[in-house]
Amino acid sequence: MSLPCEYIVKNVIPSIRREVVKILSEDYGMCNRDIARKLGLTDAAVSQYLAEKRGKGFELDEKIHTMVRESADRIFREVSSIDDEVCKICNEIKRRMGERK
Repeated sequence: MSLPCEYIVKNVIPSIRREVVKILSEDYGMCNRDIARKLGLTDAAVSQYLAEKRGKGFELDEKIHTMVRESADRIFREVSSIDDEVCKICNEIKRRMGERK
């Protein structure tokens, strides 16, 4: 039996990162190296997220995708960090998971 937090670490967080990487690359025109530095990732990890070799374990619904898009903007503008933004999104997802029980 897997704990909800294990599921989030294995599936949700990589999916959030994948979307943030994709948005920073496509919408903000950032190069892989700059994205990696901003998010505390390796260049290889960024490439894997963009190639969708990572972060496919959780499908983001429209509301969560909107939250990710807003988070990517705050990260790009250096108003917030990836850690703070992922925590906000994960808390929303955990709240929803609790409502389904």
